[in-house]
Amino acid sequence: MPTRRQHLAVVFDMDGLLLNTEHLYDLVIGELLASHGRTFTRECKLEMMGRPAQVALEIMKERHQLSADWQALAEEIEDRFASILPTHLELMPGVSDLLGMIADLPLPMTVATSSRRSFAETALRQAQIRDRFQFLLCGEEVLNGKPAPDIYLETARRLDLPPEKLIVLEDSHTGSLAATSARAYTVAVPGEHSAHQDFSHVDLVVPQVNDPRLLALLGLTDPRQ
Repeated sequence: MPTRRQHLAVVFDMDGLLLNTEHLYDLVIGELLASHGRTFTRECKLEMMGRPAQVALEIMKERHQLSADWQALAEEIEDRFASILPTHLELMPGVSDLLGMIADLPLPMTVATSSRRSFAETALRQAQIRDRFQFLLCGEEVLNGKPAPDIYLETARRLDLPPEKLIVLEDSHTGSLAATSARAYTVAVPGEHSAHQDFSHVDLVVPQVNDPRLLALLGLTDPRQ
């Protein structure tokens, strides 16, 4: 088990890490592509995963030969999401426990997501966790999206901390590369959608965010034990 390190902030990816939105993307994009006579394949999803909206949707456009521009596709996706978030959105396993435990520590929590701000704000508020985070940084707000380190370097700058003092939680290969490139301590939490991706470059891999090894890094113990 890893020993406790002196970290000063915890940074969360959103899709597939805090929220079950990776699964919901399968539903929403699957329906969108079906309306164009196309099928959303796992290969396309893996190529899109973790990337900023424009990059991901340009990949989808090219693979499926769609004529709409990426902004129109993004708006259609958000419209479709609006109809299912109230009934389908859930926190990922362990998230509620971890956020509650970190709230008792002098550690700021932030979110760094490739999703557009309009969607991220809506989803986090729908899940009733937006107020837990000091700030939210989104893919369109940095020059280079994940897997470039920009979003985590900017997070560290806003926190006035060296990147090495961040613990970053990511669920995808693309996102975890961004975190390790920024020199943050990187914890991968793969889900069903990313279980077979390569995480050999990260510092720690756990099955969910309230894993005892991650709690130990933060100086926490599960109150149920």
